[in-house]
Amino acid sequence: MSAKKAPATKHAAKKNAAKKNAAKNTERTEPTELTESEILEMQDSMSSEWGEGAPRKAKAFWPSALRLAGTFRDHKLGLTVVLVFGIISTVLTVWAPAILGDAMDVIFDGFLSGQGVDFDALGRLLLIVLGMYVVAALFDWLQGRLLNDVVMKIVYLLREKIEAKVNRLPLSYFDTRQRGDLLSRTTNDVDNVQTALQQAFAS
Repeated sequence: MSAKKAPATKHAAKKNAAKKNAAKNTERTEPTELTESEILEMQDSMSSEWGEGAPRKAKAFWPSALRLAGTFRDHKLGLTVVLVFGIISTVLTVWAPAILGDAMDVIFDGFLSGQGVDFDALGRLLLIVLGMYVVAALFDWLQGRLLNDVVMKIVYLLREKIEAKVNRLPLSYFDTRQRGDLLSRTTNDVDNVQTALQQAFAS
């Protein structure tokens, strides 16, 4: 009896060992689901490590906007000329189709009256339309060129002010700031100002 029970006991032990190994493999292959608190902790650790995270609300928007507007004071004339050139280009571009409509009226009036088309009047109107489009294109080109020059000067001035400010800051300031936050302020924010100025005055 004992000889027969020994193989059966060994066989049962092998089965139990196989079940344990299968359970361990299942635990290794099945991904563990993270709780909401664990996900938030991971996001906080990543944001503190890289200085990135959810968009933050701007602090003291209007004082910052007024200080930024004060930077434009030295370039007031250039920005005014850019606005004037843009207005002239837009007015000519909108007005030219109306003159072209008068040219179409000259053609229809000539056919309807039976006296023929007044080509002298038609030619004058077409020359006026052509001149308006040429002048509008010229002012548009001048506006873009002057705008780039003014914006680059403003951005250069901002970067100079930022560099002077960074050089005055104590080392303790950098120790208390997140990694990448200062780099984002000195590069991305200035680039955003440049893009906003170009889009605002170009439109």
